[in-house]
Amino acid sequence: MDINRLRYFTVIARTGSMTEAAKILRISAPALSKAMSVLESEMGFPLFQNVGRGIALTDHGKKLLPKAERVLLDVDALKLETANDRESSRLRIGTFEVFSTYFLQSLMTKDFENFDLELHELVPGELEQALSQERIDIGITYIPVPLPGIDFLKVGSVKMAVYGCKDFLKNPDLKTLPFAVPILPIQGAPTKVNGIDGWPDDKLPRYQKYRVTLMESALQLCRQGLCVAYLPSFVAMLHNEQAIKTFQLEEIPIHNMPRVHQDVFLVKRTGTEEDRRIKQFAQIIRASCRLS
Repeated sequence: MDINRLRYFTVIARTGSMTEAAKILRISAPALSKAMSVLESEMGFPLFQNVGRGIALTDHGKKLLPKAERVLLDVDALKLETANDRESSRLRIGTFEVFSTYFLQSLMTKDFENFDLELHELVPGELEQALSQERIDIGITYIPVPLPGIDFLKVGSVKMAVYGCKDFLKNPDLKTLPFAVPILPIQGAPTKVNGIDGWPDDKLPRYQKYRVTLMESALQLCRQGLCVAYLPSFVAMLHNEQAIKTFQLEEIPIHNMPRVHQDVFLVKRTGTEEDRRIKQFAQIIRASCRLS
């Protein structure tokens, strides 16, 4: 039995008119009449009788009406419940390219196979705003920008260093070493960093030869031997695992530069329970980004 025919039946019963019901249902009157003939054949008894210029329910039709309405209510409730289940299975992640490029494959595990994944690439600050406005469910960052109602859960730390082709090992001088740096500025970070790569520009000025939007663009320039970049160590390691020897990146030691480890945070709204999904997510970040 087609559930739509039951729905058509209830509309005709409430309006008392095949013509009015057809207008409400936005189908032709002949098509509606044919659907009711099929329903009557399925039920084994007539549902309508002509009364003057209108139609009325037969005794069988009157008995069917409340049952049909209950069935339709149950169907609508099931549709709503299913829609809510689909919504709860959606996982909206906010992060920036450092993480999205290199940890995404680690999410493709059995623990997350039933989630519909949305990946929002956002710079620090935008990430926290999106979380506050409930446009994303969870975030990953190593440049936290404090915002009321947002919690930062430390999941580990990652080594940061300057990387480039081995030719730059000969003269690692900040005054002449050409860097590829991010264009996008950071505002509101308590560490006072200006760029999305986390370099302390206020303490260690550097030669900014190339300004790029994407980290992948910086890596391409590094592969060509044109510059160096300030990167998380896991990015350089994963890059080298995929690159041929000619394009491998080396850590470039900078004189008097202290060893830097950036804390990596899972970002969530205050009050959000640390459920199994969040704990699993934190474990995936640690493993895929090789955090200490």
